[in-house]
Amino acid sequence: MSPEETPADPQGPSPETQGAIASALPETSAAPAVDSTPAASFEQLLKLCTRKERRFILEYMVDENGSRAVVRAGCFRNTRPDMKAWKLKQRPRVAAAIAAGIRERDQEATERALVTREEVVRELAHVAFAEAREISEIHIDCCRYCWGRGHRYQETPSEREQRYANYQRQIAEVRAKDDAKPIPEFDDLGGLGFNALRAPNPRCPECFGRGVKQEIFHDTRGLSPAARALYAGVKRTKEGLEVKTHSKERALEMLTRHVGGFAEKHELTGKDGTPLQQPMMVVTREEAAAIDRKLDDEV
Repeated sequence: MSPEETPADPQGPSPETQGAIASALPETSAAPAVDSTPAASFEQLLKLCTRKERRFILEYMVDENGSRAVVRAGCFRNTRPDMKAWKLKQRPRVAAAIAAGIRERDQEATERALVTREEVVRELAHVAFAEAREISEIHIDCCRYCWGRGHRYQETPSEREQRYANYQRQIAEVRAKDDAKPIPEFDDLGGLGFNALRAPNPRCPECFGRGVKQEIFHDTRGLSPAARALYAGVKRTKEGLEVKTHSKERALEMLTRHVGGFAEKHELTGKDGTPLQQPMMVVTREEAAAIDRKLDDEV
């Protein structure tokens, strides 16, 4: 045996190691023995094997084909791959490592599948019960004339400042051309204090209390987990931005089916659409007595 084929423990496995190997091997048809030794992990059992055995085991875990594993490992060239694979799998430490590897791989796959199902259900619940107003809203606010003096156009301070600056410029131009021309006084219109968030005035003669519709888009960076699941992006159209969301109705339907709702009932009908009638057999007393006598004879 070459040095690289020598197991990590030249004195032979200890009793604890032997118990770990035995616990990792698949159960046989023999009567099971009571063994309290905990099953060794794949990594622990792999360390008990030689370098060549470890290469074979790792390749075998790819597709569980012994012949191809021997070829890919590239360590056994003087024997038929299928025969060499069979001999390797007969070694207790190799068989134990393979069994532990398959067991751990299957367990991880099961755990991933469970996590995936839980995540899907949680995501569906988020979509189904999310509050769409976290993403976008429609506000009905007052118009410019709702709360102005005399229901005239109401301004904000910056708007008033800009309009007054334009008024002063126009005065300067007029005086430069004709100093005798009368100059109109500055019009305050509906005054200052316009607040676009204020409710409409039901007595407004301009909007008749209906106000102005405002489309509000909230910052998607601050959405709750449920609103983030509902949000599906934006689309730019000729009319502006359109918020896209996932279907709440579809999510509710899938959740209901998941918990066992929507039990389907099928009814078979005839050619004319009426329910099929269960055929009934009418038996006279004489016929029933004859059937009973025949059954008694057969018994």
